[in-house]
Amino acid sequence: MSTWVFRTRRGRITLTDETLIYEEKREPQRRVRLARTDITEIRIVTRVYWLTPARIDVMAHHRGGVLTIPRVGRRTAEALKKALGF
Repeated sequence: MSTWVFRTRRGRITLTDETLIYEEKREPQRRVRLARTDITEIRIVTRVYWLTPARIDVMAHHRGGVLTIPRVGRRTAEALKKALGF
């Protein structure tokens, strides 16, 4: 069983063979667990505002809705998308 760990500015993403787990650093700490079979699409969204750096978010569409993972680096987002097979 392989495990991948991706670090973001606001949390940690752990990817195993069966699940994707997103844990936030802030209080109260939120932990979201998704089965990989429930994930239908991964989108990388770049948001650019006036005179601020670009913000990259990853949106994981699944059967129950959408999980937004904010402030992810470009290389981390691409690696996560590749590891999930999208």
